[in-house]
Amino acid sequence: MHSMTRALDSRNATLRLFFRDDDAGWAQDRLDAMLGVFHLTDTPIDLAVIPAVLTADGADLLNQWRGRHAGIGLHQHGYAHTNHEPVGARKCEFGQSRPVERQCADIAMGRDRLAGLLGKVDPIFTPPWNRCAQETVAMLPQLGFAAFSDDGSAVEEEAGALHLPVDLDWDRERGRESLPGALTDLLGRPTDVAGIMLHHATMDAAALATFNGFLRAIRSHHNVEFVSMRDLKELAPCAN
Repeated sequence: MHSMTRALDSRNATLRLFFRDDDAGWAQDRLDAMLGVFHLTDTPIDLAVIPAVLTADGADLLNQWRGRHAGIGLHQHGYAHTNHEPVGARKCEFGQSRPVERQCADIAMGRDRLAGLLGKVDPIFTPPWNRCAQETVAMLPQLGFAAFSDDGSAVEEEAGALHLPVDLDWDRERGRESLPGALTDLLGRPTDVAGIMLHHATMDAAALATFNGFLRAIRSHHNVEFVSMRDLKELAPCAN
């Protein structure tokens, strides 16, 4: 962790760092464990929730967590996390293989379902697999969304104020055994905002302990501030 704190030491300005965890609705036990870490470290966390997967019981648990930890943000993660692309193509729920009208109908159904189950939901859309047709992204403001999050590859640069990408995939870097170096590089970049993507379903106890150690190692550094996606975009949650 020393290289990470040194990277923060070298910064000329504070880094505003956010965390986006994908696939809420799956693996509730592991999600509970991860949310416990964020709660105990008083760190904001944005959950991308799969509308068609979330149950009433799951929604009740998420709302209970929000009651305990005000830093939890909830937003929409596609509709059913279903691949609609042909065999051999990269997986995508909102890709070129379906008419944009059908895609928008799914997004609207998901938006309404989350509002009914959760009440207040942040007007942010994250597509499964971080992929989405450009035409569909362009329709998001008409569907009530004020921000779009991916890994920086799904939309063109001119997406502008709508765009809030993540910069590092914790799970992928951990699998490559390159996580410490990737984190050090991220913390030292000359940028004001950075995002880290998590997948709670892949985080066993050992992985979660590593993540907890990372949070605790940098949380008090004067050159880092943990923020929510909602705060970065100055968004007001949508209510049902």
